Amino acid sequence: MTLKPFLGALVLTLAGAGSLSAATLTFALKETGSGVVLTTSGSLSDETPWTYSGIFNESFSGVVSSSQGGIGVAYGLYDVYTATFTAPNTFGSGSLVVGDSFSGDNVAIVAVLGQLAVPTGYLWGSPLANAATFSGASFASLGVTDGSYYSWFIGNDEIELKIGGGGSAVPETGTTLAGLALALAGLVTLRQRAGRRGAAEA
Repeated sequence: MTLKPFLGALVLTLAGAGSLSAATLTFALKETGSGVVLTTSGSLSDETPWTYSGIFNESFSGVVSSSQGGIGVAYGLYDVYTATFTAPNTFGSGSLVVGDSFSGDNVAIVAVLGQLAVPTGYLWGSPLANAATFSGASFASLGVTDGSYYSWFIGNDEIELKIGGGGSAVPETGTTLAGLALALAGLVTLRQRAGRRGAAEA
């Protein structure tokens, strides 16, 4: 195979890979002078690896249970899905701690049980966001370590947890592959123009 057809085939392959759905859901814990704040943002787009378990009803607000890999907001009615979380599926030694205020969407995980809570009727790919406060708490009382970072890849999506200064933003695979495909497409175009120019000069 000559270089030009090979590059063309590679561009098509990468463009197809870049179109795969991929999303990131981020949980972040920050210690403040009066306690600990949890914020959640992002989305989940790949429903394929998840099994629907039904509608649950809880009276919790924000929750952190580091020994169970549990974190998020679960209050009232919400849908639960299950899948396999890669190890480590815990992020500390703390028992269940319930927050004293919250806002936003029901979205939480319990990694040990492979559970995900989302709003009832969640449309996959839609944004998720919430916040919860744990007044008087500290990273020590929650059994977590400042600066630590945890990440679980489930299907095409990533669920990550940043504690304090832990973690760093990583471009989504789909975005990276799409950018590479465009760059290679540009290279193919330049080679074609150069070939036509050379033929004309001859």
